Amino acid sequence: MIRILQSISARERLMLAAFIAVCILIWASSLSRRWDESGKVLYEARKEVKQQEIWLKSSPLFQAQLEQATTRLDREQMLDGSGLTAFVDAYSREHQLKHQLTSPQVVSGKVYTRSTVQVTFRNISLADLIGLQLALDEKRPYIAVEKLALSSNRADPRLLNARLSLTALYVNPPAQNAP
Repeated sequence: MIRILQSISARERLMLAAFIAVCILIWASSLSRRWDESGKVLYEARKEVKQQEIWLKSSPLFQAQLEQATTRLDREQMLDGSGLTAFVDAYSREHQLKHQLTSPQVVSGKVYTRSTVQVTFRNISLADLIGLQLALDEKRPYIAVEKLALSSNRADPRLLNARLSLTALYVNPPAQNAP
């Protein structure tokens, strides 16, 4: 190696040294970037672990709050998917509203079951729509309106076409949501 370096001119040695220095700088820059990225990932992971530890330490408090909240709810008024459909259908028939219902979409979890129904009212007056909203308000917190889309009827602007997304939550009994 020394013989090779002695056989080349000083200018070529200087250029070789500069080339090696540039390669080392590029490698060091890449290494530095990776070090910074891994440091950020490690910081985020530690932060997430601390946050999860706080949640796990507070688990008994959350469980107590859940039990307290469920005791305030009246199980008789909670509705599942079929109960929500029956409520909307009964209200619509009682008030002679033209409606279309979709079948309930049910999402079950450990703590609660969420049922969602899409209902479309055609040619409904504003007074009837307000009456429906008041009926839904009486059922709060057991039924909620997630989405509401209104459009006027082109033939009779006094009438509305309404599409609602209604959700009902059924809190599972405590024995069912125990770990």
